[in-house]
Amino acid sequence: MPFLSSEFLGPLYSEVQKRFTYITVDEYQDINLIQEKLIKLMAGKENNICVVGDDDQSVYQWRGSTVDNIINFKERYPKVSTHRLPTNFRSTDGIINLANELIKNNNPGRLKKSMKSSDKKLQSGDIYKIEFHYQADEIEFIIDRIKKLIGTEWTNNDNSKRGEILAILGVCRDNIHSTPLPSGKRLILK
Repeated sequence: MPFLSSEFLGPLYSEVQKRFTYITVDEYQDINLIQEKLIKLMAGKENNICVVGDDDQSVYQWRGSTVDNIINFKERYPKVSTHRLPTNFRSTDGIINLANELIKNNNPGRLKKSMKSSDKKLQSGDIYKIEFHYQADEIEFIIDRIKKLIGTEWTNNDNSKRGEILAILGVCRDNIHSTPLPSGKRLILK
């Protein structure tokens, strides 16, 4: 990548290094090789860099990211200190335990870690397993379930308020990954 060399970037390269003493990169597990090269150039000889990420949450390989950037981070930056945040404050213990069991099978080269929950206990309805023979049936089920749950107030076993249901739908603009909704199905949230 000659266009990313210090010779090509010239004054810009040294100006960025002078201007920014420390660099922080969030969602580092989802950067691609060109972004890693830019980060390395910006960090300069001092390598004052802080990255935040989780190799188990890498989701953008389809657009060029490589989880190897975070897995092999210590090889490129040998003086690194790692600070783990193993406690999940959002999910119940049952969800965390199930996630740990499933995730450990994803990638044999993954960074070794295990999440734990804070103190939230599994409640009825936190986890369910449903099998669908057709993707359209799964989509229809999800839409119907969201419609039924909108506005539902959730409480913990001790009757403290847990929150209300929130639905976030992402639109995939990549035709390879998009699946149309079943005929006549629409989800409009107000």
